[in-house]
Amino acid sequence: MNRKLPINSVRYRIRTDKNGVQDFAALLLHPMEDGRRKDRKTGKPIPANYIETFSVSVDGVKYIEVSLGQNVSKNPLVSFAMAHPVTAGQKLEISWVDNHGMKMLHTSVIALNDDATFDFVDKQYYTAPPHKPYCKLKLRPPAVR
Repeated sequence: MNRKLPINSVRYRIRTDKNGVQDFAALLLHPMEDGRRKDRKTGKPIPANYIETFSVSVDGVKYIEVSLGQNVSKNPLVSFAMAHPVTAGQKLEISWVDNHGMKMLHTSVIALNDDATFDFVDKQYYTAPPHKPYCKLKLRPPAVR
């Protein structure tokens, strides 16, 4: 099933190879604008909008925290080998903070060797500064295979 995902969503995968090493990969759907480009139609600068911090926690234990910046490409892919194996049923938290102060958080239960897609759309998932409206997002359930 191939579908277009909304901005500020994340798709992750946890895979175990034949040696028992687990790899985590997350595709972050985010524009990652650096603030230096201009809109072709209006000629006005496109404001900076990028992820500053990305983190993954399992059962309250932080596995990784990455500092990203304005020079990271659109829709970055973050992947790493997990130091401690995870099991199905553990609580997974994926979060990030962008340069506007918007905090994204998603909590789910791990299902190994499975794709999961999350859209940060509900108030329980994100907070935006009150003075800067970001965008309206639509709730979409995880993809079913």
